[in-house]
Amino acid sequence: MKTYIQFTMLAAMLVLTSTIGIADTFTHKESGQSFDGFMTQKTLGGKTRVYNTSSKEMLSVDLSEYNVTANSKGRKDVVVVVQINQSETLLSEVIAREIAKNIIDASNRGAQAIIVHLDSPGGRGDFMQIITSAIEKTTNCPVIAYISADAYGGAFSAAAVIAMACDKVFIAPAATIGTIGPMTDTGATQEDFSAYLSTYCSDTLMLQRVDAEAQRLAEKHKRPGLIARALIDKRISVVEVTNVDGGISFIEKEDRQPTQTIVRTLSEGATPSEETGIVMPVDVVSLTLNLSAKEAVAVKLADATAGGYYDILTALEIPDAKISTASTIQKTLKKYQAARRNIAETLSRVSLLEKEATKLEEQVAYIDKQLRTGTQTREVRRGADNVYRRSSRTNLPDDYYGYYYDPVINVTTTTGGVSTRSSSRGTHRRHRPEATETITTTEPTTRLVDAQQDLADVLEDLVVEYRRIVTLSRRWPGALPPEVRTTVLQKNIASIQSTLDYLYEEIDQNLLDEEMEIDEDFDDLRSPRSRRNRRY
Repeated sequence: MKTYIQFTMLAAMLVLTSTIGIADTFTHKESGQSFDGFMTQKTLGGKTRVYNTSSKEMLSVDLSEYNVTANSKGRKDVVVVVQINQSETLLSEVIAREIAKNIIDASNRGAQAIIVHLDSPGGRGDFMQIITSAIEKTTNCPVIAYISADAYGGAFSAAAVIAMACDKVFIAPAATIGTIGPMTDTGATQEDFSAYLSTYCSDTLMLQRVDAEAQRLAEKHKRPGLIARALIDKRISVVEVTNVDGGISFIEKEDRQPTQTIVRTLSEGATPSEETGIVMPVDVVSLTLNLSAKEAVAVKLADATAGGYYDILTALEIPDAKISTASTIQKTLKKYQAARRNIAETLSRVSLLEKEATKLEEQVAYIDKQLRTGTQTREVRRGADNVYRRSSRTNLPDDYYGYYYDPVINVTTTTGGVSTRSSSRGTHRRHRPEATETITTTEPTTRLVDAQQDLADVLEDLVVEYRRIVTLSRRWPGALPPEVRTTVLQKNIASIQSTLDYLYEEIDQNLLDEEMEIDEDFDDLRSPRSRRNRRY
């Protein structure tokens, strides 16, 4: 009995709050003076900011000193439409906050009502709650849900929960409200559908207790809480039963009492197979809640059907009100879509750079192994038409005589069948073109330091691309694909940066080693021993 009295008092308070929320005539309890206007969600000094239509000024009012009457006299002749009819809407925190802001701003400008137009497959629970929270705070203006049958055929999952937060719910005759919406891509595969479920009807909604939120919001507006829970929880089996007293109830199938008779089943509930232990995505749709407009009205999940905005305005007794669509949402949506495209393109570049980096890492490792374990041979070929050039890092002998002079040259001449052999000392190279030296070696054709620098360049590009993704994802929360996490991107950046630091140390050391080899070569050329061994 005590519980019933508390429930009745709570219901009365909710009705009173609702009545005060849309009040438009304010009458002072003591003086009897009144004015037409509308209240806002703003406060100043503990008082509510109320717009006085007669004097066209904003007042700070203690509502406890006034009797308020809902008659729409002080409101503007405008109904604001807030659209949630794009698949990305509930995937972006920025868009969700923009929608919430538009709802609050519309209520503060004295609109006759706010229509939340829903046509969405669902989305994330945390972004949904941003919008439902704004709707709950909007007690100063009626918020109406309209579920249409446009691109997505109705409101599903988290999108349907938004409807539960509204004061009234209208649904188009061809629309549906349920747990899982239909995929618009007719050529989708099983994997595509699994990804669709993960994106718009994810099981993580249960971890966020969105099902409990749906039930609370529904019961607040005297809608069936269990059916509202089934909008999120795929496991719930909802049946309509008749009780002994002839009343109708909605319960879970396993909770049916022997005295209750099942009238119909609204949802079977998706339970894992006893054989496989899993539920196939294709089976989920037929087992979860899916109500037509007629069924939604019959079970009181929706208040009435409506063919469009005019039907809603007529039902609200404001048929001549002007329709104003919140335009900033579409602008924000376009920016978000552009951010998603940029992230997708950047992720593609990252994938290519990662593959290139892997190849270069293997190349650097191979070259380093060759330099550590490989062997080499030298073959010298002289020719007067070429210019000498070192083509390897092979150390030269201490005696540099061969660098400045040719060795003894044996020449065999054959004339009329008679061979003549003669010997001559090579001339100083200052008196003829320099000869060439050809090196045949097992050393790699690419210098280690060059391969390392190529790898460093690719890793630097990777860091830039990763940081671009992180920046965009922070600016547009929800724009990242579900399987990509910002924390993973940050770890990748840190890992690459660590590799770069080590790589640059290796490059600097290798360059220093090469410079030292060159310096040693020139020092040997100028040594006294080398000068003593010269022959003219």
